[in-house]
Amino acid sequence: MEKIWMLGYDMQEFIKENDCEAMYFTPNMVEVHPEQNISYLVGLDEQGKNSIVFDTQK
Repeated sequence: MEKIWMLGYDMQEFIKENDCEAMYFTPNMVEVHPEQNISYLVGLDEQGKNSIVFDTQK
């Protein structure tokens, strides 16, 4: 997956729709709790399994 910018609001909605607690992580596998008004640069880890947040932008 190519890295894309996502709004925190959309990430929160995706988490709610999938009844998941942890869906996004830093490259060091620390859980990320998205905030509504922040944009996140998201891609997949090397195994293609976990969504990784590489950068944030207000």
